[in-house]
Amino acid sequence: MTQDPVGVRNWEQTTVNSVTLYWVRLSWDATLSSDVTLHAIYISPWYPSIDNTNFPLDGLDKAGILPHIYFGTKDRQEGNVWHDMVTIPEPDDIGAILYFDVGGSNTQQSRGLVAVGRFRIWHFDVTRIDSPGTEAAPFINDVGLIESASMVPFPGKLARLVAVRINGMEADPALLGRFYYTWDYGNPWSKASTVQRFPAQFEINQPQRGYRFRWAWGWSQSSDTALLTQPALTEIEADFEILPDEIDAVQERALATPPRY
Repeated sequence: MTQDPVGVRNWEQTTVNSVTLYWVRLSWDATLSSDVTLHAIYISPWYPSIDNTNFPLDGLDKAGILPHIYFGTKDRQEGNVWHDMVTIPEPDDIGAILYFDVGGSNTQQSRGLVAVGRFRIWHFDVTRIDSPGTEAAPFINDVGLIESASMVPFPGKLARLVAVRINGMEADPALLGRFYYTWDYGNPWSKASTVQRFPAQFEINQPQRGYRFRWAWGWSQSSDTALLTQPALTEIEADFEILPDEIDAVQERALATPPRY
């Protein structure tokens, strides 16, 4: 289920065996040839997606439903650096993981990753520079979403996003890029623009402000046809405005009319 049961308000209480609660009914599309025994049912909380229309799986991913495969290494300070290589697009219990055709520095042309799950075997193409500290380039999947780590533009100050510049290579009209942003936590995401060409630059004329800036980049193909090029995102720059508002201070405004109780 990728729908918000609270926002759409389509859940209603039903009485079953004199008990009035919210119930879920399981059904099968075909006739079962034998008895079925359910050993366990897992219920996970629903999380809102950054964009439920274009990336409905993001909410399920935030809820911990979709498995991730990470590739780790050590940095110069002997710390762990983990790289999210791939996300399984359906719930599954992953066992063995095969990473093949690694090759040397000049022959990393056909890397692949196979994950053996309980319900099916998953195969993913891996780019030759897909490693900790990098992002996938070029885009090899029809749809994807990357949520970056949060950042503080000006420590101790509130800020507002003013402009965004996105640089890349070999843009394809069939591949639509989308830039999202939000401030702090618990606030809805805003889509800044849809990108079809590189470089792309756009101004942000929205009043949202905050202390900790969060952003995400998503892409999807407008059709199932093969791309004519290999688009790659190389750089994202942003301009911010420092605001005079104090952090953790309530901003009072004069009321136009007296409040009524």
